[in-house]
Amino acid sequence: MNFKIEKGIPAPCTPENLRTGRKLLYPFAEMKVGDSFLVPETEDIRNRADRVKSAASTYSRKHSIRLATKIVEGGVRVWRLA
Repeated sequence: MNFKIEKGIPAPCTPENLRTGRKLLYPFAEMKVGDSFLVPETEDIRNRADRVKSAASTYSRKHSIRLATKIVEGGVRVWRLA
């Protein structure tokens, strides 16, 4: 069977429409290498740190970037490393 290869047909599955419709809680997509942001401290800083670290890990795996998180004075800081 022969298949005709066609060009210029828009794909129905682009990164924009593959999203679940859920807005990202953290601004990972806007970060450039060297940027960071602070997630303010809450009553349970360990729980908050675990949630931020999990979100950063998932995003970095899906988008092939490197993010680092650390508990600092005032909350949890996230850096984009690569």
